[in-house]
Amino acid sequence: MGAGLPAMAVYQSTIGWLIHRHRGQARLPHWISIELEID
Repeated sequence: MGAGLPAMAVYQSTIGWLIHRHRGQARLPHWISIELEID
């Protein structure tokens, strides 16, 4: 049981990082288009 807590924490943090990374990549083209419109 003691080994399950760190494993779950690593699992959740990894999933959160992947979701954050995926969202960042998904927003990247949108930000580029905004910068091009401003320029």
